[in-house]
Amino acid sequence: MKKSVFHQSGNEASLENCPWPVAELENVITDVETLEDSGKKYIFSDLGYSHGLGNLMFQIAGLYSIAQESGAILLIPISTSLRRAFDFQTNFSDSIQFVDPQVTKKLSNDLEATKITMTSCCSYRNLTSVLFNGDRKIQKIDGYFQNVRYFHPDSEKTMKKLFTFVPPIRKLVDEFLENVGISLTVRSARMIETNVANDDQAFEMPEEDG
Repeated sequence: MKKSVFHQSGNEASLENCPWPVAELENVITDVETLEDSGKKYIFSDLGYSHGLGNLMFQIAGLYSIAQESGAILLIPISTSLRRAFDFQTNFSDSIQFVDPQVTKKLSNDLEATKITMTSCCSYRNLTSVLFNGDRKIQKIDGYFQNVRYFHPDSEKTMKKLFTFVPPIRKLVDEFLENVGISLTVRSARMIETNVANDDQAFEMPEEDG
């Protein structure tokens, strides 16, 4: 059986060109002083290692788990395209907070000298001993975090809840499956949901021989 591989896209996906409404955010952090005066600890990342949906999900999963283990709140930019696919605010407002572009830029610059960078995409490193040294309350971490030890098995249920696709994506997938009249496994359906969220057309469909 021959296969036709359709053009793959997705890098151009943004909040601005999202075909469904993106949830509005409340309580966005607009100044660094708010963080410094809160008395809380924060893990911050500008999610700059890769902007593909799958890589962003790994980054969020790893960073969220590290933040939870260290008793910190995860800070991420409001500009992240993950907001197309997931509504972190509804169920995770106490553990994930969004920062505006000005705060993102200032934190990135101010924390550059003390940031922790995970240079290997797939290795695991326990960061407990190096986080928040001295009086530091905000820690910047960059990396891919493509190792299940960051979030499995302790955070498996949390990850499933964290990465529940928004209703418009689930509706589009249901309509797609109904229109093509095929039966797919749950795993395949989730793959399609991921592609829809990322505006990705990289599906492999069977082609008749001859």
